[in-house]
Amino acid sequence: LGLAPESLEEYKTRIDGNAKRGGRPGSTLARNEVVKTPAGERLESLLEFRPRFGGVWRELSVRLVANRQMYTFILNADEATYPVVKPAFDALITSASFHPPNTGADRVGEKGNRWVQREFKFAIDLPEPWKPVLAPSEVALLFANAPAKGIWSDNLLVLAEPHKDRSLRKLADELPDRLKQEEPNCEVLACGLTKQGTRDALETIVRTRRGPFSMTVLERRFRGNRFDYEVKFTVESGRFDALLPSLRKCLESFEEVPGDVPAAGPSKPA
Repeated sequence: LGLAPESLEEYKTRIDGNAKRGGRPGSTLARNEVVKTPAGERLESLLEFRPRFGGVWRELSVRLVANRQMYTFILNADEATYPVVKPAFDALITSASFHPPNTGADRVGEKGNRWVQREFKFAIDLPEPWKPVLAPSEVALLFANAPAKGIWSDNLLVLAEPHKDRSLRKLADELPDRLKQEEPNCEVLACGLTKQGTRDALETIVRTRRGPFSMTVLERRFRGNRFDYEVKFTVESGRFDALLPSLRKCLESFEEVPGDVPAAGPSKPA
């Protein structure tokens, strides 16, 4: 299960490119095509392996897109077993139904694009037409993305941790060097204090690379009543400057909402 590309043709192109660059060691891409079915398009990619002990091993991946997610079904079998189990594999995919996954967030009202994280009780306005999707990491309390461009989609990530005694001003001095140590090729465009409501926040803007893409990351770290938060937008660099005002507006919309959050313990006064 992963984030959906703009189209399966885009993802097919990516697989073809990886195969030309060497792909997975010891494998040959025997087939890679988008197939139209009564239920919609699916991408079928067949890898063949020739182990040292002889014979052929086949790995068939079938990818479908639903609810802004990409679902991948994988069949692994040796050459003799493959035609025996393939009909059951096809039947399994045909019988599958897809429902919107539980992202942990609920939309507020019929107008606007405001979402409340159900368990940790915070709300944020998302850019139109962004929506929450399943997070790539269980650590993320909220993950949302924009419609994909090619195989990439701009995204938002919200993290939280228990309160720590730390100086944001000191962190502003230390963070650029720490970021360069973690990712030597990144470029720290800004790192300084700003306001998040009535409180101080540390805002950083960092340009980096994700595979073939140039990405710009806008992040704010700030203290809430319940947790210390990190709210991070990762956007393809070519779109960042135009989106920056709306991204900051979204950051400023972040707020904790009333309700019990067992992980936070008793509420603290603002």
